[in-house]
Amino acid sequence: MEQIPNIFKAYDIRGLVDTEIDADFAFATGVAFARFLQIEREPGTIVIGEDMRPSSPELAEAFSAGATSQGMDVIRIGLASTDMLYFIWKARSARCDVYCKSQPCSIQRD
Repeated sequence: MEQIPNIFKAYDIRGLVDTEIDADFAFATGVAFARFLQIEREPGTIVIGEDMRPSSPELAEAFSAGATSQGMDVIRIGLASTDMLYFIWKARSARCDVYCKSQPCSIQRD
């Protein structure tokens, strides 16, 4: 996967949908993320929110499927702002949060 060094950032994953990030990639990332949490002994709930872009539900579903395939609990809150995601994350004492945002092709990577 040549795109990995280009899309994994310090605190997030950024890439172009269907070019660098797709449902298969999101599923594999969900699996890897769940395994990482298990290795670090940080089991808990993953909260997933989405932005308004058409690809967000598909990416969120794929990531969720990957994480749950490893035994993690996932709460999908659907369309949500970052503030809403943080509120639910704290209220549920979740271990981590995932916010599915898809970059349109006209936006360049950082």
